[in-house]
Amino acid sequence: MRALLGGFAWLLTPPGLVALAALDASAVFFLPFALDGIVIFLSAREPDRFWLWPLLATAGSVIGASFSWWVGGRIGEHGLERFVSKPRLDRARRRVERGVWPVAALAIVPPPFPYTGYLVAGGALGLDLKRFLAAFTAVRLARFGLEATFARRFGETLVRWLRSDVATGIIVALIVVAIAGTAYGLWRAFFAPET
Repeated sequence: MRALLGGFAWLLTPPGLVALAALDASAVFFLPFALDGIVIFLSAREPDRFWLWPLLATAGSVIGASFSWWVGGRIGEHGLERFVSKPRLDRARRRVERGVWPVAALAIVPPPFPYTGYLVAGGALGLDLKRFLAAFTAVRLARFGLEATFARRFGETLVRWLRSDVATGIIVALIVVAIAGTAYGLWRAFFAPET
């Protein structure tokens, strides 16, 4: 199992973290707990740089959120159901109508909360992008900052656990779920019949 995980070692680099954060905020990739787990792991492993990982994760999240927003703007309101189920779309529409902060505040909620639907809906429904990105950045920085601070404090114990066989098994299971969820997201976005 460790050999399988070795193929993902590039995610533990600054560019890898930014790329993962951008994918995590995209409309079709499904990466439950990956971003949070890597921010925590890196902060625990390198406590002297615990401040860096939230900045990089936030930067990548802003890139991914901007792309999802752009997708929403391109598909418009009529195309939203390809990315967001009808019940989620109704909730997203109500939240978007309340403004920037109610949508951005959801970015603090950790996975598996389906946040990207709100990003796409915000773009499709014309929520102000600059104001949203400012609020989104603040919320994501707070979330990742709290995780990094926690990891710095309890780092040694966390790193020891993350290197255990149990943690490796959980990570492999999450990778399988991520692949299946991403395949479903791609199918739904590009191949599912319109309803």
